[in-house]
Amino acid sequence: MNTIGEGDETQDVLLSLAKSVANSSAALVVQARKCAGTVDDPHQKEEVISSAAQTALAASELVACAKVVAPTVSTDEKVSQQAFPSMHG
Repeated sequence: MNTIGEGDETQDVLLSLAKSVANSSAALVVQARKCAGTVDDPHQKEEVISSAAQTALAASELVACAKVVAPTVSTDEKVSQQAFPSMHG
């Protein structure tokens, strides 16, 4: 089992995945704004924009949490291989 500081690859993967979620959420916000621009009802327009913004905020919080938690992550290589088989060839 790895100890704190020895699971750099796992930490990098965790941070990379969290950042990927954040980037996808940012793209969602852009698309939501475009979509909202086509809606006539002001309440529905605001609901679309608000929902996208909440999603982006949650993604941002995910990245912040991952940055705090990642250094404390320790893994057993077998568990990692079972959980993420595509990452282990």
